[in-house]
Amino acid sequence: MRHQIVLGFDPNIRFECVKCGSCCRTVFEDVIPLQLYPQEVSRIRRMGYRDSVAYIGQVHYLKAVDSHCIFLTDDGLCMLRLKYGWSPVNCRLFPITVKLINDTFILDMNWNYSSKVGCRGFGSGPTIAERFKDIERLLSEIDEYIHGNIY
Repeated sequence: MRHQIVLGFDPNIRFECVKCGSCCRTVFEDVIPLQLYPQEVSRIRRMGYRDSVAYIGQVHYLKAVDSHCIFLTDDGLCMLRLKYGWSPVNCRLFPITVKLINDTFILDMNWNYSSKVGCRGFGSGPTIAERFKDIERLLSEIDEYIHGNIY
């Protein structure tokens, strides 16, 4: 990966997804507020889910139905992960948000949204620092989406 990484939060924060589905519920009406990359939109469409993406301006988002992600199962799990073993990169990074400015990935913790939806993963599991190799792999995926041709 050819980018510098800057953390806007303490890397000793402990977080582990408890698969509760809280992050897949939304405080917005029609979308889950995690940006999709065009290659992800193409992949979702190839899976047969043509009406699952909303466009706001130039940005793609997953649609929400009854205030939750269109892919959230009744068990609070991701149907895309269950059926295809895949989900959008920003879903996998949650609660971390990413901005790419020049050649620098700026990572921040989405405290506001996490708090509003009742994310329960904080305080358990490995630290962010201990998960950094996994995070770097996800950032490499974003880098490929931006600069490469992953489809």
